[in-house]
Order: sequence, then C-alpha cells, then structure tokens
Amino acid sequence: MLEFRLIQYLLLRFLTIIGYGINDTIIIFDRVRENMLAHKDIKGNQLLSVFDDSIWQTMKRSMGTSLSTLLVLIAMMVFLIWSISDFCFLL
Repeated sequence: MLEFRLIQYLLLRFLTIIGYGINDTIIIFDRVRENMLAHKDIKGNQLLSVFDDSIWQTMKRSMGTSLSTLLVLIAMMVFLIWSISDFCFLL
C-alpha cells in the first residue's frame, strides 16, 4: 500500500511540474506576441531582444507563482492538514 501511495504522489508531482512548464510556455509566447505588437518596427537583431525580454518577464511571474505556491504548502504543513501533508512534503 505504501508503494502505491508513493507512486501516486510521484505521479502527482510529475504532473504538477509538467503543468507549470506548459503554462510558462504559453505565457512566454503570449508575452512575445504582446511585445511584438508594442514594437511594430522590429528588425532582425531586435527580435532576439523581444524574446529575451519576454522570457525575463515570464521568469519574474513564475518566481512569484512558485513562491506563493511554496508559502501555501508550508502553511499546510505547519497547520498539519494530515490528508495532504505527504503531498505537501513531496512537492
């Protein structure tokens, strides 16, 4: 039974990481689109700058999202919510 729960938690952890990754990819391309519309006269080398700016904007957002998720998980562990404490520990 312990092995089954461990496999469930590891699968949940893996799916959570994939979900964050897919979300970040979508946000990066949305930021690129917005930045391209904001700067309509973009030349070849400036395109790399637009991508770089878009990635950094997304990184700032992702750090905030990860930090808020971590704070919630820590709060769940501190207040001993037993039904999901194993999940919180694994993440």
